[in-house]
Amino acid sequence: RHDRLVPYIDNVDCPPPPPKNATQTCLAKSPNATYLSTYNCDRPRPPGKFVRAKKEIYRPSFVKSHFVHYSTVTLETVAGIKGIKERWTDEGTEAVMLHARTMEGADTRRWWVTCRESVEQGVCDVGFPLRRGGTVEDGGRTKEGYLENCVSYDKVDEYWLPLLERRMAERQKGILV
Repeated sequence: RHDRLVPYIDNVDCPPPPPKNATQTCLAKSPNATYLSTYNCDRPRPPGKFVRAKKEIYRPSFVKSHFVHYSTVTLETVAGIKGIKERWTDEGTEAVMLHARTMEGADTRRWWVTCRESVEQGVCDVGFPLRRGGTVEDGGRTKEGYLENCVSYDKVDEYWLPLLERRMAERQKGILV
């Protein structure tokens, strides 16, 4: 999420910004923010469309083997049962899985141009959350003119993030081991 990133300068791929525009620099995760906080900005995917490495939720006793980014081997596949049905999960109300990953500073080169000029999803790697109730089809833009390109989950910000930060603080104080 753009609002949780900090300027990044390495003097190679990401030089210092010009004197007149301090915002024109590469970006990186803030050392003061958790990955969960920074990357609570998921690319929305229309339900029912093929998604590479899609998210899967199964009961542990149901899964016999799992291959990263490939099909899951379940009781039905082992038994050779045909016609297994899938159901798409409503990520707004049922479950969500975030990919907590980071970007290299150089991956955000010229973000201030790319993200303002982009007219389609997937062009800008810096996250600008959709407004409440907004969809990517709306083509909404921030007040600075950047294309809104990701979903920020309220439950992550309001429930999971405070819980994580509290537990991290307790662990640092030696309360949790």
